[in-house]
Amino acid sequence: MSNHTYAEGHASLAELKAGQERWLAGQARHAHQDAARRAELATIQKPFAAILSCIDSRATPEIVFDQGLGDLFVIRSAGAIADRVVHASLEFGIHVLQAPLLVVMGHTDCGTTNAAIAHADGADPLPGHLTVFTDAVTPFVVPDTGDPKKRAWDTLTAHVKSIVEDLRGLEPLVKARVDAGQLLVVGAIYELATGQVHWLDESAA
Repeated sequence: MSNHTYAEGHASLAELKAGQERWLAGQARHAHQDAARRAELATIQKPFAAILSCIDSRATPEIVFDQGLGDLFVIRSAGAIADRVVHASLEFGIHVLQAPLLVVMGHTDCGTTNAAIAHADGADPLPGHLTVFTDAVTPFVVPDTGDPKKRAWDTLTAHVKSIVEDLRGLEPLVKARVDAGQLLVVGAIYELATGQVHWLDESAA
């Protein structure tokens, strides 16, 4: 896929990056969060980006990217796992609302990633329905080389990249917009300790 084809998606990505830099620098504008914006959105919405991210309370996309009401169409699931409900939700944001950018954002110190690594190493299964999370991520756990942080990072990266590729090919609605150059799909990892968003393989998008 060629970068220059996805002009609107790249413009949206640039807006996310600008908001991220403002937030990192302690210069967040907190725009689009007043009564006027609320009234403007009472009957219509047109978010400029869709974001699939983890449910972790420390990684809130609207805050991380310094955006407000109506700017982002956010779907959150543990580990940013994309099941059928998430697929349908994304189709709404992408096909119906026509967001030109989809970001899949994982984060460091992710409980889902950590649990999958522990499970791969022989730990007892998690109780209840929590095994759904480990089952989804365990196939991406990388071998143990003695560096737990790097192992967690590499596992998380592999999982996020897999979700990105799966969503690019999600038929019929998402893939159609990707193929038409109307949707840019990129992966990212949010670093809890620094607040920095690391973008993955933008050149391949």
